[in-house]
Amino acid sequence: MPPTWSSSHPLRVVTGILVFLILLHYLTTRTPPPRARNARPAASKPSDNKLHVTPPPAAPLRPHANATLLVLCRNRDLAALLLTMQQLEDRFNGRYGYPWLFLNDEPFTHEFKSRVSKMTDAPVTFGSIPPAAWEQPHWINATLAERVRKSMALSRVPHGGSSESLSWRNMNRFNAGFLFDHELLKDYRYYWRIEPGVKYFCNIAEDPLLFMEDNQKSYGFSMANRGVLQAAYTLWEAVYDFTQENSHLVPKDNFLKFISDDSGDSYNLCQYWSNFEIADMGFWRSEAYRRFFDYLDRKGGIYYERWSASAIQSIALSLFAPKSQIHFFDNIGYRHEPHQHCPQGKAWTSGRCWCDPTDNFGTKLRLTMPSTRPIPGRAVAYILLFGIPFYALICLVFSPSTLRAIPLPGFRTSRPHTPPRFSPSGEPLANATFVVLCRNSDLKDIMDSMQQVEDRFNRRYGYSWVFLNDVPFSDEFKLRISSLTDAPISFGLIPKEHWNQPEWIDEDKAATARKKMAMDQMHLIPYGGSLSYRNMCRFNSGHELLQPYKYYWRVEPDVKYFCNLDYDPFMFMQEHNKTYGFTVGLYEYKWTILSLWDTIKDFMKTHPGLIPPDNMMDFISDDGGESYNMCHYWSNFEIADMDFWRSEAYTEFFNYLDRQGGFYYERWGDAPVHSIATSIFLRKEQTHFFEDIGYRHEPFQRCPQGEAWMKGRCSCDPADNFDESSVSCLPRWKGSSAGIDDPQRFPPPGKVRAEEATFSSAKMMTPMRYVVLVLTIILSLHFILTFSHEAYGNATSISRLMNNPSSGEKGHSSVPEEYHWFDNATSIQGRRANATIVMLARNGDLRGIVKSMKQMEDRFNKKFRYPYTFLNEEPFNDKFKESVTALTDAPVEFGLIPRDDWYQPKWIDESKASAAREDMVKNNVIYGGSVPYRNMCRFNSGFFYRQELLKKYKYYWRVEPDVTFFCDLDYDPFLVMQDQEKVYGFTIALPEYGETITTLWDTVKDFIKENPELIPADNGMGFLSDDGGETYNRCHFWSNFEIGDLDFWRGEAYGKFFDHLDRAGGFYYERWGDAPVHSIGAALLAPKDKLHFFHDIGYRHEPFQRCPQSDEHRRGKCWCDAADNFGEPVRSSLALRVLLTLDHGAN
Repeated sequence: MPPTWSSSHPLRVVTGILVFLILLHYLTTRTPPPRARNARPAASKPSDNKLHVTPPPAAPLRPHANATLLVLCRNRDLAALLLTMQQLEDRFNGRYGYPWLFLNDEPFTHEFKSRVSKMTDAPVTFGSIPPAAWEQPHWINATLAERVRKSMALSRVPHGGSSESLSWRNMNRFNAGFLFDHELLKDYRYYWRIEPGVKYFCNIAEDPLLFMEDNQKSYGFSMANRGVLQAAYTLWEAVYDFTQENSHLVPKDNFLKFISDDSGDSYNLCQYWSNFEIADMGFWRSEAYRRFFDYLDRKGGIYYERWSASAIQSIALSLFAPKSQIHFFDNIGYRHEPHQHCPQGKAWTSGRCWCDPTDNFGTKLRLTMPSTRPIPGRAVAYILLFGIPFYALICLVFSPSTLRAIPLPGFRTSRPHTPPRFSPSGEPLANATFVVLCRNSDLKDIMDSMQQVEDRFNRRYGYSWVFLNDVPFSDEFKLRISSLTDAPISFGLIPKEHWNQPEWIDEDKAATARKKMAMDQMHLIPYGGSLSYRNMCRFNSGHELLQPYKYYWRVEPDVKYFCNLDYDPFMFMQEHNKTYGFTVGLYEYKWTILSLWDTIKDFMKTHPGLIPPDNMMDFISDDGGESYNMCHYWSNFEIADMDFWRSEAYTEFFNYLDRQGGFYYERWGDAPVHSIATSIFLRKEQTHFFEDIGYRHEPFQRCPQGEAWMKGRCSCDPADNFDESSVSCLPRWKGSSAGIDDPQRFPPPGKVRAEEATFSSAKMMTPMRYVVLVLTIILSLHFILTFSHEAYGNATSISRLMNNPSSGEKGHSSVPEEYHWFDNATSIQGRRANATIVMLARNGDLRGIVKSMKQMEDRFNKKFRYPYTFLNEEPFNDKFKESVTALTDAPVEFGLIPRDDWYQPKWIDESKASAAREDMVKNNVIYGGSVPYRNMCRFNSGFFYRQELLKKYKYYWRVEPDVTFFCDLDYDPFLVMQDQEKVYGFTIALPEYGETITTLWDTVKDFIKENPELIPADNGMGFLSDDGGETYNRCHFWSNFEIGDLDFWRGEAYGKFFDHLDRAGGFYYERWGDAPVHSIGAALLAPKDKLHFFHDIGYRHEPFQRCPQSDEHRRGKCWCDAADNFGEPVRSSLALRVLLTLDHGAN
C-alpha cells in the first residue's frame, strides 16, 4: 500500500533540511583547511604528559602545478632564510607541500642543509651553480669593469661598487640568463622565487602556482618600481638595436607602455621587483627571450654598467608578452626592505594580514590586474535564495552566545561562570586568555607578535585575547587586531586608580629619585627617569581586570616566537597543577631595587604564617634569605594561574610592598616582584620552565635544544641561547630545592667566572665524575704551566709538536704581510711606532678596566708591548695602580687631569645649562641629565691630546672599560697608521641622537664659512651630509674605539675647529658628544683617504659589535658570531655610506 501523506510530512522535510544544514554548518566551521596530498601525516600522541593536538585527516587537493619554491642564497643567509621559510610554510606551503630548491655558488654546509630540511615536510633539494654560469665571463675587460665599479662607488650607486658589487652582478647575470637552464630546474615549469629575510604578511588560501598554470600566465609580481638611471645608461639603446634587428620577434599586442611613455623612444626605468616573482620558465626558455638575453649579455652592460635582472626581464616581458599574461598578485602581502605591498580592503581582511594597509608601495604601481576568478551566477543565486536565510536561522539559534548563556555547575564562585570551551579540532580548552598590555602606537609591533602566536599555536586552539591600555584603543587598532584571529577579543581600559601614581606618594621624593637615576652615569639604569614605566610595573604587580579567567599568557609587542607548539601550555599548567611558567631567568639591576629585599624581609617577619617552609627561597637567595641574589623570571613572557595573584598571600604581599612606595621612590619592577612572590609562596614543582618554547625579547632569547628544536621546527639558532650565558639564573632554578650544596658555584650578578656552573651531575654516573675530575686537573696544570713557564709552553705548543711554525693564515687581508707578527719573526720587534694605549677611567672602573686590558694584552699587546697611559680627574688609588700594572710587562703611566681641562668652564650660563639638562631628562635622552658625561665629552673633544703624559707620543689607541676584543691581532695597527699616513681609524659607524646635537651642524657651517682655507677639497663631507653640507645626516664614528694621530688633533685646523665649537657652549647647553665632534673634525679637515676602517678588528661596546667576516674571521681566530655584525648592511644603514665614502677598498 502506498504511504499516506499527512500534515506532519512537510514538518519532517523542513526538519530534515535543518538537520542537514546544521551538520553542514558544524563540519564547515570545525574542519581546518585541507592539507596537501604529500603533507605530513597526523602524528601519534607523544608520551610526554602534555596534551598534544592530533590534526584531522588531510582532505584531498586537486593536483599541484609543476612548480617549485626557489631560493638563491648562501650559508650566511641561514638565520634570515629560516624566518622567511617559516612564514611561507605557515601562510601557504604547509597546506600545499610544494618542493623547495636551494641554489648556491658555493657548497651548502651540513648545518645549513640540516636546519633547512627540518623546517618543512615538503621535498628539499640543494644544488650548486656551475662556475661558468656564475663567474664574470672571460670576454669581459676586467680592468674596465673594475674601474666602472670604483666610479659607481664614488657616485654612491646602490650595489655599484661595494665589496659585494661583483658578486651582485654575477647573481643578476645568472638570474637573467642561466637560472632556468639549471639541471635541477629542467623538470619544472614554474618557480616561485623567495629571498632570505623577506616577510609574507597574509594567509594565501588560493594556490598562486596553480592559478598561473590554469590561466596561462607567464609572470606574476607584487611590486614594481623604477630602476637607477646611473646603472643602465645604455640599456635602452641596446634594446632598441635588438628590436630593430629582430622585429619579427616582437608582437604588436605587447605591453610596451609599461616600460616606455613615448612608444619606445625611451625607457622610463619601470621594472617588476623580481625578489618576488612567480614565473613560467617556458617564457625564459623561448627563442625570443634567449636571443634577447644573449644579445644584451654580449654588450657587457651587466659589468660595464650595472644592468639588473629585474630590468632585463621586465623589458623582455613587456616586449614579448601581452599584458594578459602578466599578473599582479594584489592579495599577497609581502615586504622586502625597504618597500612592501599590503593588500587592501577584502583581500586584507580575508588574508588576515598583519601589515599596515596605509604602508603600501603598491599604490604607486603603473598597472592593475584582476586577481580573482568570478563566482558562477547560478551559484550566487542559490546562495542568496536558500543559503543565507537558513544560515542566519542556524547562527541565531545555535550561536556561541546562546550556548554561553546556559548555566553549568561546578565552577569556582570567585570568578564569573565560564563554560568549557573547545578548540576548532575538538580539544578541551583551559579557562585562559592571552593578555597584552600596549598602546595604540604599538600596533605594528603587537601585530607582529600576535601573528606569530597565532601561527605557532593559537590558530589551532582559539584562545581569547584581552588587550589593556591606560587610554582608549582607537578604532583602527581594534579593526586591525580583530582581523588577525577568529578567537574572541576584548579591549579594556585600565582605571586611572590602577595605573596612575597614587596620591599618597610624595611626588617631590619620587621626582628626585627619577632624576637621580636618569643622571646616574655609573650604572646606566634603564627607564630610570620614566614615570610611565613605574606605573606599568605597579599595574602588572597587582590588578583585578581579568576576573573571568583562571590562566593568562602575557604577550609583549615586538617579541618573537620561533617554534611550532603542538600541545596546549594552558592545559599542561592546569593538569599538572602548575602556577607559574617562564622561559628566561636573569639578574635584576641592583640599583633599581636597593631597599626591596629589606622590605621583603620585613613582610616575612610580620606574616610568618603565609610563608611555607618548602618554598623556593634558594632560587632568590644564597644565604637562606639574608640577602637577595637578584635572580628573577623575565616576566615579559609568563604563563600563570591568576588565582595565585588573587590569593590572600599575594594580595597581602603586594599591598605591603605598595605602601612602601618603592615602585616610585626607586624603580621596583614587576619581574622581581612576581619572581620573589612565587619563590616565597610556592614549591618548586608549582613552577615550570617551558624549555620547548622558542622566544626572543630584545636583547635575549631562549632557543630550544636537541629534539625539542627539531620537533618545533624552530627558526632560531640553538647556539644563540641565553641559558648558556653566565648571567642566566636558569641553573639556580634547576638546582633550587634540589641539593645545592655550594652557592658559590653560581656567579653573582655581572660576575663572569672562568668556570660556569653546570647541572649535569644529577645525570652523570659516579665513575664518569672521577674521569672528568682527573681530566680537569690535568688540563688545569697544563695551562698553568703553559702560562707560568715559557719553556714548557714552547715545548708543548701544537706548532712545535707539528714541526710547522705558524705563519698566519693565507687569505685576503687589506693589511700587508709586513705588518703581521709571525712566531719566528724578529725584525718587527725592532720597529715600532711612537704610540700609546690611552684609557680614561676612574678608580670605580677597575673591574671593567681589568677586563678590557686583559683582552687587549691577550689579543695584541703581549706581543707588541706598547705603553699604557691612564687618565683620571681624581688621583688613582694604590689598588688601581697595582691591579693594572700586574696585567702587563709594558710601561704604565698614571696621569691626573688638570681641573680646568675637565670641569664645566665658568663662562657657561649654569641656569641655561641646568634647564637644558632638565628638559632632556623629561624626554628620556640618554645621559641627558649628566654633567660628568658632558665634562668627559668636552675633555675628549679638546683636551685629552694636550695632556702632559701624551705630549711625547704621536699615535694613540683609545680603550674603554668593559669592552670586548674578539680577535687575535697579529699585525701592528700603529705602523699601518704611520706608514700609510692615516690620521684616524675606527671600527663602527652609526647615527647620533638628534636631540643631543640640535645646533651642532649650524655651528659647523659657521666655522666652514669663516675658515674655507682649512677645508681640503677631497675631504669626507659625503660621509657627513647627503646634500653637500646643507644638513648633517648624524653619521659618526663610534669613538669609544679610535686609533688616531695626536698631531692631527694638535694641528691648527682642528684647534680652531674645537675652539669655535667650545665657545658656542653646546657641550653644556645641549649634549654634544666627542664622537660627532671627532667624526666631523676628521671627515671635514682631513682628506678622506687619511681615514681607515679597521674591519679586521673584532670589537664590542654594548650594545653593538663589529665582527670580522670570512678569511679575516678565521685568521684572527675570532670568537664572535660573524652573523652578529653591526657592520653588515642589514644591521646598519651606514655600512654602505662608510665603505663608499671612505673608499675602503683602496685601503
